[in-house]
Amino acid sequence: MWSKLINKLRRFLNPRLYPKIRTSHVRLAVTGYSNAGKTVFLTSLINHLKYHNPSAFKLDREGSIRLVKVDDRQPKAKLWHNFPYEPYRACIGRGKWPSKTKDSYQYTLSFCRDDSFFTRLRLTVYDLPGERFADSAMTYMGFAQWSKHQLELLSCALGPDGPTPAANESGVGLAPVTEYLEMAQHGACAEAQDHDLILGYKRALAALRQQYHGYISPSTFLLDENGKHLFDTSHAIKAGKPSIADAELIEEIIRSRYSGLKNGEFCPLGEGWWSKNPDLVQRLEQRYNDYEQQVVKPLFQTLSSCDGLIILLDVAHILGSGPGHLNDADFFMKDLLDALNPGGQIIQYLLSRFGLRRRIRRIAVAASQCDRFHPDDWGMLRELVKRLSERHVENIDGIKAAYFACSAVHSTTEGADGKLRGVRQSDCNSAAEQEEYSVSRIPEEWRDLPGWPSDWNPEDFRNLPHVLPQMPRVFQAVPEHVGLDRIFGFVTGWFPKAVDIGDS
Repeated sequence: MWSKLINKLRRFLNPRLYPKIRTSHVRLAVTGYSNAGKTVFLTSLINHLKYHNPSAFKLDREGSIRLVKVDDRQPKAKLWHNFPYEPYRACIGRGKWPSKTKDSYQYTLSFCRDDSFFTRLRLTVYDLPGERFADSAMTYMGFAQWSKHQLELLSCALGPDGPTPAANESGVGLAPVTEYLEMAQHGACAEAQDHDLILGYKRALAALRQQYHGYISPSTFLLDENGKHLFDTSHAIKAGKPSIADAELIEEIIRSRYSGLKNGEFCPLGEGWWSKNPDLVQRLEQRYNDYEQQVVKPLFQTLSSCDGLIILLDVAHILGSGPGHLNDADFFMKDLLDALNPGGQIIQYLLSRFGLRRRIRRIAVAASQCDRFHPDDWGMLRELVKRLSERHVENIDGIKAAYFACSAVHSTTEGADGKLRGVRQSDCNSAAEQEEYSVSRIPEEWRDLPGWPSDWNPEDFRNLPHVLPQMPRVFQAVPEHVGLDRIFGFVTGWFPKAVDIGDS
């Protein structure tokens, strides 16, 4: 009763007529592996905030809160470029995926609640290319620590048995990783040259990428400083030499990509090199330090000063790729949180309250693109990302964490007999139409496990196809979504009662 009277009074006084005395500014970092859906997530979120529809993006259970007086004028671009919202929105509205993020982007907008008298809300979101997060360990590791860390990751990528004999004989698969580990850990000699080591390391990185590992550092091997991706290089070489063999293609790729800066490449080394060839180690260490100062620290210093962190995990990719990629995601989560250093002790919390030091206080971990799964599995998706990440986030002082399944643009509907209906992505069919199709299901017995299973067959999860986004072409017509409002409400702290439409 009282809440209804208060709401009527607020509407009667019409707070839009009064100037705002206070501005609440929240900065959010949106993170995740490459292809986790960060670009679509941000585009849909901005669309919903600019053209807020309380019935489609519910910020309270009753859907009574509306965002008004939206201002999206962008500051002059500096280190972070302005997020190209309009081109991305138009691209998704045509049922196509936007080009992947190749720059560091930010987007700022402000708005008011129609029931608030004194406060204007200001939001800044940051989007960093997924490839760059593989460098996060550099923010708190020196060259020696990073070398040990990277060599351990290479060993883990091989699995318990290493590459198969056939792979070693033919030079394919992960054999280049084995060869580089041997060189880095046991091959120290005075005659070794920087060029030989770096070339071997780049062959190992190329082999990892061929096996769909995303944890590639230095990240400039995948995405250089000019925004040119390894895939761009590969396509250009194939266009000029259509009949090129795979082995020759890899050699041409690694000659045109950089493990670090263009004039300062480096690679991890085992402990033996420190005593047997200190001059070489010193050269590589200086290049590592230059890379850290020029590429890594400027980006991560901005992210670590945010108030909230959104981590998007592509569970479909993990399931379809195998336990090794779950290990990749685990490494990613640990290194990211160690780099951003969220939370803090009491004194740091008090400083942040007075605006003297900003720290990440809220973390939302979400299984993105949940519309690729059957709706009955969405609850299990939330549980899987929680099992993966809670060990890393729950023990951080001063942190609030929550776990979600989300789809920034909900592009499938439930069909008959457990099927989904949507427009499956197809390179050979430009005029694709909606169709019903079967999807892989998460086994019921996984619900009773204390964590992820120790092993599974990736072939059981091959049928989780990408679907083309179904987003209205009219910008003011916002897309359907799953969980976007709930994530936004939690991670900003502004709307703790935000709910999904289906939960209202």
